[in-house]
Amino acid sequence: MRPDLDLDPDGLDAAAAHAAVLGLDLEDLARDLRSAVEDCREVGRVVAGAADEVTTATDVFRQVAASARHAEADAARALR
Repeated sequence: MRPDLDLDPDGLDAAAAHAAVLGLDLEDLARDLRSAVEDCREVGRVVAGAADEVTTATDVFRQVAASARHAEADAARALR
Protein backbone atom coordinates (compact mmCIF):
# COMPACT_ATOMS: atom_id res chain seq x y z
CA MET A 1 0.00 0.00 0.00
CA ARG A 2 1.24 3.49 -0.75
CA PRO A 3 2.29 5.38 2.38
CA ASP A 4 0.43 8.51 1.26
CA LEU A 5 -2.85 6.56 1.43
CA ASP A 6 -2.51 5.28 5.01
CA LEU A 7 -5.60 5.75 7.14
CA ASP A 8 -4.52 8.96 8.81
CA PRO A 9 -5.72 12.50 8.10
CA ASP A 10 -2.80 13.25 5.80
CA GLY A 11 -3.29 9.97 3.96
CA LEU A 12 -7.01 10.63 3.56
CA ASP A 13 -6.24 14.12 2.27
CA ALA A 14 -3.79 12.58 -0.19
CA ALA A 15 -6.43 10.05 -1.29
CA ALA A 16 -8.93 12.87 -1.79
CA ALA A 17 -6.36 14.82 -3.82
CA HIS A 18 -5.59 11.80 -6.01
CA ALA A 19 -9.29 11.16 -6.50
CA ALA A 20 -9.88 14.79 -7.44
CA VAL A 21 -7.10 14.61 -10.02
CA LEU A 22 -8.85 11.58 -11.49
CA GLY A 23 -12.17 13.39 -11.44
CA LEU A 24 -13.61 11.15 -8.74
CA ASP A 25 -15.76 12.20 -5.81
CA LEU A 26 -14.93 10.17 -2.69
CA GLU A 27 -18.39 10.71 -1.24
CA ASP A 28 -19.94 9.31 -4.42
CA LEU A 29 -17.52 6.38 -4.35
CA ALA A 30 -18.30 5.70 -0.69
CA ARG A 31 -22.04 5.83 -1.42
CA ASP A 32 -21.57 3.44 -4.36
CA LEU A 33 -19.57 1.05 -2.19
CA ARG A 34 -22.23 1.08 0.54
CA SER A 35 -24.85 0.37 -2.11
CA ALA A 36 -22.75 -2.48 -3.51
CA VAL A 37 -22.39 -3.95 -0.01
CA GLU A 38 -26.17 -3.87 0.43
CA ASP A 39 -26.61 -5.50 -2.99
CA CYS A 40 -24.19 -8.26 -1.98
CA ARG A 41 -26.06 -8.79 1.27
CA GLU A 42 -29.34 -9.08 -0.63
CA VAL A 43 -27.80 -11.60 -3.02
CA GLY A 44 -26.59 -13.53 0.02
CA ARG A 45 -30.11 -13.56 1.49
CA VAL A 46 -31.56 -14.80 -1.81
CA VAL A 47 -28.93 -17.53 -2.12
CA ALA A 48 -29.52 -18.59 1.50
CA GLY A 49 -33.26 -18.79 0.81
CA ALA A 50 -32.65 -20.88 -2.30
CA ALA A 51 -30.36 -23.20 -0.32
CA ASP A 52 -33.10 -23.66 2.28
CA GLU A 53 -35.56 -24.57 -0.46
CA VAL A 54 -33.14 -27.08 -1.97
CA THR A 55 -32.68 -28.65 1.47
CA THR A 56 -36.45 -28.89 1.91
CA ALA A 57 -36.87 -30.40 -1.56
CA THR A 58 -34.14 -32.94 -0.79
CA ASP A 59 -35.91 -33.96 2.41
CA VAL A 60 -39.22 -34.36 0.57
CA PHE A 61 -37.54 -36.40 -2.17
CA ARG A 62 -36.02 -38.71 0.45
CA GLN A 63 -39.41 -39.18 2.10
CA VAL A 64 -41.04 -39.98 -1.24
CA ALA A 65 -38.25 -42.41 -2.11
CA ALA A 66 -38.64 -44.16 1.26
CA SER A 67 -42.41 -44.41 0.75
CA ALA A 68 -41.85 -45.86 -2.72
CA ARG A 69 -39.46 -48.49 -1.33
CA HIS A 70 -42.00 -49.42 1.34
CA ALA A 71 -44.76 -49.66 -1.27
CA GLU A 72 -42.57 -51.90 -3.43
CA ALA A 73 -41.84 -54.17 -0.49
CA ASP A 74 -45.52 -54.33 0.42
CA ALA A 75 -46.48 -55.13 -3.18
CA ALA A 76 -43.82 -57.83 -3.37
CA ARG A 77 -45.12 -59.44 -0.18
CA ALA A 78 -48.70 -59.26 -1.43
CA LEU A 79 -47.80 -60.99 -4.71
CA ARG A 80 -46.11 -63.97 -3.05
